[in-house]
Amino acid sequence: MAKKTFTLDSIQDLRKAGIYLLYKNNALVYIGISKNVYVRILEHSFEDKKDFDSIEVINTKEDANYTITEIMEIFLINHYRPQYNKLVVDDMFTFFNSLPSIVKDIVGKDGFEKATELSKSIINQIETKRAKA
Repeated sequence: MAKKTFTLDSIQDLRKAGIYLLYKNNALVYIGISKNVYVRILEHSFEDKKDFDSIEVINTKEDANYTITEIMEIFLINHYRPQYNKLVVDDMFTFFNSLPSIVKDIVGKDGFEKATELSKSIINQIETKRAKA
């Protein structure tokens, strides 16, 4: 496994919720979410399954039920289709309609639209950074 371009000290401030992106040679290889990104990155560091050398974290305000953040993660995975992510859906609207009604009631159409808009904003940020690199 390649040497990581981050240290434990450099990720200390990640003890919060967020969406994280793992990269290998500047290629996005995994997208995940966690209520404690620091701990989750440490777990991934000890796994042999995911080979990565750098990370990017997008801070999210943790919604009360975490569902909007989860929808954002699915949206990003769907857009980028990283090699280590398994979950891919063909259409986010179909995905939302396939959710159990209790989840749809919690999130609501407004929550789904908010997650979609936030995800598009994140994609724009990622693409802007890539263009500058």
